[in-house]
Amino acid sequence: MYLLTQDEKYFVRALSEMDRSCSCTWASPTFLWTAEMTVSVSIGLDWLWDKLSTSNQTRYQACIVNNGINLEIFNHYSEDFKGNTNRNIVGHGGYVIGALAAWEYNTTLSKYLLNTSLSLMRSATEMYGPEGSWWEGPVYWGYATMNAILVKKSLEMSFNNDMGFLANNSGFATTADFPLYVFRFISIVIDIFQATKIVLEMF
Repeated sequence: MYLLTQDEKYFVRALSEMDRSCSCTWASPTFLWTAEMTVSVSIGLDWLWDKLSTSNQTRYQACIVNNGINLEIFNHYSEDFKGNTNRNIVGHGGYVIGALAAWEYNTTLSKYLLNTSLSLMRSATEMYGPEGSWWEGPVYWGYATMNAILVKKSLEMSFNNDMGFLANNSGFATTADFPLYVFRFISIVIDIFQATKIVLEMF
């Protein structure tokens, strides 16, 4: 809201939320919560960067590294989000976006996590092939795709390209059609990965 309105009260509230986020642990049994907190504070830092003092810029970057993307956390959770599920994209996506946000604070760590995470995400992004469907069902398609788009856009804004993340992925290019096919004629969908029944109201 601050970027849209330039109203100081929204800037103050944003700082309050970021301070609150950095005052608690981001520990997560599956890293998913950790990844989401990393992305949230990273986006906040990016959006407010020009308004922040140098000390606050450094403080929030340190928060991202210490709570979200340090090597101890990466090594602890790495096995949990390898593979071809949404967890891979969400987990490694958190590392990519966090690494970009903390680039000036710890460039060596950020480069390592960026390159490693992008490499490990390929096994998951390949699952969009050949025509854009997602094997875990529509709910996890949404979770994976939302995070994939955040990663792609963050890379493009940082490097003017997505570093090969999805540029040549023909399946991802058509994945927006997937929910249309799934929801078009039915009102109940089974989410495959956890066998969850979703009842939809179609209008």
